[in-house]
Amino acid sequence: MSAIKTGGEFAAQEVSLVAPEKLRSAKELLSLLARTLKTMFLYPQNNPIPQEFKRNLFEKFSQYLDEYEDLKLVTEQGKILLSGEVVYEDAGGEEGIALAMYRDGIREIVFQEGLKLEELENFLEAVKISLQSKSGEDDLVTLLWEKDFLHLRYAVVEQASDLPEPLVLESTSTEEMEKIYYSEISLDETEFTPSEEGKPLVEPQDLASEEVARLLQNIGSFQKEESAEINSLLQIEKFYRRQAEVIPILFEILVQEEELAGFTEVLSLAEKVSDEFLSGRRFDLAAELLKQIRKSQEYFKERSQVRADKLSSAIERKGDKASLDKLVDFLNQEKEYPTEQIYQYLVLLSTSAIPNLIAMLGELKTFSARKLLCQVLEYFAHSHLDQVASGLQDKRWYVVRNTVMILGRTQDPKMAAYLKKTIQHADFRVRKETVLALSRLGSSEAGLLLMEGLKDSDRKIRIYALRALAAAKEKKALDPLWQQINAKEFLERGEDEIKETWEALILVGEEQGLEYVYKYLQKFSLWRRTRILEIKLLALKAMEKSNHPDLVTYLEKIARLKNKSISIMAQTLLEHVSARGQRRKEEEHAGKS
Repeated sequence: MSAIKTGGEFAAQEVSLVAPEKLRSAKELLSLLARTLKTMFLYPQNNPIPQEFKRNLFEKFSQYLDEYEDLKLVTEQGKILLSGEVVYEDAGGEEGIALAMYRDGIREIVFQEGLKLEELENFLEAVKISLQSKSGEDDLVTLLWEKDFLHLRYAVVEQASDLPEPLVLESTSTEEMEKIYYSEISLDETEFTPSEEGKPLVEPQDLASEEVARLLQNIGSFQKEESAEINSLLQIEKFYRRQAEVIPILFEILVQEEELAGFTEVLSLAEKVSDEFLSGRRFDLAAELLKQIRKSQEYFKERSQVRADKLSSAIERKGDKASLDKLVDFLNQEKEYPTEQIYQYLVLLSTSAIPNLIAMLGELKTFSARKLLCQVLEYFAHSHLDQVASGLQDKRWYVVRNTVMILGRTQDPKMAAYLKKTIQHADFRVRKETVLALSRLGSSEAGLLLMEGLKDSDRKIRIYALRALAAAKEKKALDPLWQQINAKEFLERGEDEIKETWEALILVGEEQGLEYVYKYLQKFSLWRRTRILEIKLLALKAMEKSNHPDLVTYLEKIARLKNKSISIMAQTLLEHVSARGQRRKEEEHAGKS
């Protein structure tokens, strides 16, 4: 913040950390991206108008990335930011690209130099499908995951932040529990009966919601038909509140019951009530009832092991296969359901339910339902990793992949031992998820497994492993990378993989990586000289990723080499590195002022 004196007063003025020209270019680019998406909504796919917009957008992206190397954007609800500066906002009242990314958990997205037209088109198509989708099936993260992006990266929130924290099992003191008493309680059945004309079915004082009470007090302003409908809805609301009141009554009786037979009978009634809640899709009440069973179990542990065991068995029954099969049927049939309530219910189940929850992963048909279940299993995995890891033994590749993803989100170092098998799984999607999971660890054991990924038969997985090793700066990978570069097979690799390999070598090896590049550039060969020159130029280009203090020294040495193509590129890179350093100084200066 800098203070500027105006009219005898000081006014605070924000100073941008982004160079004005860079900020303007980013805003123009995001604006064009939004307009391109609109044309894709308005015109058929083969219409020349959206095609022309895509070409113009790609040209703008290429110009920007050539100048600034990457475009790193952060998403907020309805906004996209560059280094803290808003560069794009969704139009008021509309769900646009910013909200779509934020809603599906994407908090950062990076477009990198070398972005291909096909990658940009795939990104636009994924956003379009996500925005058109009215259900959770077309999740943007999944749509992007299915594409082959080499120059686009994104960061997704790791925790199930879109769901509330599990219900806390509050402890009740012995004194409080012993004060619970039982008096005769009449549980009348609630019946829907016609109301007397002009008299509401529910009195205002019976309602928990002040807003609903005020609505009822003003009911005379509605038409007769509207009043009847409102009264009916209010009666239902009162009925459900009475259902909720059954829970504490049941457990007061349960605690006070002296005879074991009576205790068993009340517990059986509580389970039937729970089944009714679940049949009526009242997962919130089912969760509250299950919470009370768990609290009662804790209470009886020190007073009656027999009763504690009966309560424990009741909890286990809620997670048995028969019970969860009903939930599977519900989730597969319904398009909309109370995700938060179901989550709260499932995380209160016994750990004995974990195998059945894993089996559910293979039976759920929609992405949104599988996502919910993965979040539940992630909750259990933080304290019961071994049990959740049993999902890796499943024969269905998609169950194994989801299990790997769940383990990865825990970031528990112990998971590396389980991923030794999945890094060699027959399905490449499992191996890919394994690399992503290992990339979150940063341990030496994870690094060794990522080096196994360098030998994978699938190009994409090798590239993901390279990126993970580069990000972790795994020193043990330096020599294997150098050996790969000098192997004959390296000449047959694609341009993108060769470039990623050089970048990984430079970022992992730092000064030694730069030395290896310099050594390779001096290499003389009469065999396949053109191909080797192409690889040398890619190596030289990759040096721009380095921030090592000796980078300029190495580029100056390379600029003096005899090969004209190499010398010219080294001089160009020196100019880029110098300009990059100048921009950083300006941004640092702006931040301090």
